[in-house]
Amino acid sequence: FEEVVEDLHWWKVHYELRYQQLESLLQVEQPSLLDIGCSFGYFLETGQEHGWRVLGVEPSAYAVRHARTLGVPVVHDFLTASNAMNLEQVHTVHLDQVLEHLSNPREILQTCNNLLLQGGILCVTVPNDYSPLQYAATQEGYPSWWLAPPEHINYFDVQSLSKLVSSCHLEVVKTTSSFPMELFLLMGLDYTRDAGLGRRCHHMRVKLETALLRHQPDLLAQLYESMQQLNIGREITLYARKS
Repeated sequence: FEEVVEDLHWWKVHYELRYQQLESLLQVEQPSLLDIGCSFGYFLETGQEHGWRVLGVEPSAYAVRHARTLGVPVVHDFLTASNAMNLEQVHTVHLDQVLEHLSNPREILQTCNNLLLQGGILCVTVPNDYSPLQYAATQEGYPSWWLAPPEHINYFDVQSLSKLVSSCHLEVVKTTSSFPMELFLLMGLDYTRDAGLGRRCHHMRVKLETALLRHQPDLLAQLYESMQQLNIGREITLYARKS
């Protein structure tokens, strides 16, 4: 939590960019969003600040208590097909770092589809694993550090994620990636064994992105979209439409 607060300005800028992307895809007045696994509520808070109607679902009581201090509505629960019937349909369903933890990601995506209004957008972010950069790092002697059972029980690349989402009758309309942290390993900075070094590497990434967001935001967006085409980047963010 302390690290989230320390990086909050950087997170909020990225959240604002995500909402801008969603608004460009939706083109509706007073858009609504359901954030599944909303954590401490900062993504919901950003949406409220930009005029969205938002609701979160979060299983962690600690995270729910904090989110509610921000003034955002949050349901303390896991989302299921059964309790989803008590929720209103929305323009956007958002899942950030959720699917990798679930035993049946297809089931939750089918539930998300039912919660979307016609023409609505599903936005999913997951770690990008088994990438070419990770392969190169393992060939240099690094272990497969991204394998993290029991916390992570599913592993995706853009092809497998797109196939899964499409199987739930959603049309993939855009994919992008994030900074490829594995580059630090290939430059000899082993952040996987040193939490302090990991934070320093993260701060270098933040400094780079902050500078580009300030001076060349379109370049940063194009850079990460291009990286996704090469299947590199630490995360995948996918947008899909309910047609």
